[in-house]
Amino acid sequence: MARTGRLGKIHTAYAHIAPWDAAEMRHDWLPAVPEPPKEEVDWNAWLGACPWRPYNPSYVAGGWRGFYDFHTSCIGEWGAHTFAQAQAGLDCGESSPIEYEYVNNDSGDGMVTHFASGVRMILSRGNKYWHGSCGERFDGSEGWAAAADGYTKPDVSSPALLGEFNRVVSQYVARTGRSLDHMTNFLDCVRSRERTVAKPEVMHYSMTTVHAANICMWLKRSLKFDPVKEEFIGDDEANGLRSRAMREPYVY
Repeated sequence: MARTGRLGKIHTAYAHIAPWDAAEMRHDWLPAVPEPPKEEVDWNAWLGACPWRPYNPSYVAGGWRGFYDFHTSCIGEWGAHTFAQAQAGLDCGESSPIEYEYVNNDSGDGMVTHFASGVRMILSRGNKYWHGSCGERFDGSEGWAAAADGYTKPDVSSPALLGEFNRVVSQYVARTGRSLDHMTNFLDCVRSRERTVAKPEVMHYSMTTVHAANICMWLKRSLKFDPVKEEFIGDDEANGLRSRAMREPYVY
């Protein structure tokens, strides 16, 4: 709906971030517990490139969330999915925002990011713009459309827009030959050797946005970013957070 002009000139997208955890993450360790047999959990391999820490079964059972060494915060938990789709809908799938506006809260809810094209993507927590999880919304001069996990049709600003829905979907499938299901698209591409919809470049740039938004929240100040050089402009402290030391032998 966004890319075919049905909503007019798109000026803003909203992308869902997770409702749990915060942008600031933990740096402590859980209490040490004797490691299980290596055949059960290879703790060294599980840690991979992350700094070593003593084993605790909670990490393996999903308790890795919220820890700096393992997680990308509430922003990356869902943003890894929603940023890719929002950026694609803005025709910015192979770029990242050039400016990140710090918001004074613990999650990044309401952060406004700006693309070089002038369009904005706003991080949103909760169900202000959709119902359900992992939502996106596109606002244009002629209306808006939103969707999230479990939707069969989008929410729209005008019932007339829904009359276009089946046509938009059928034209897309006819033009691309792609399934609308990402898992089916992936398996189809394994067989055909074609590129997936969520191709590596798109995912790289959406994760760049995740990391830049996190750094903005950690430093508690707005940042400017060059998506071509992939560096913050005039901010050595922010640039120092773009990468982390990797533990041997899990390096590249």
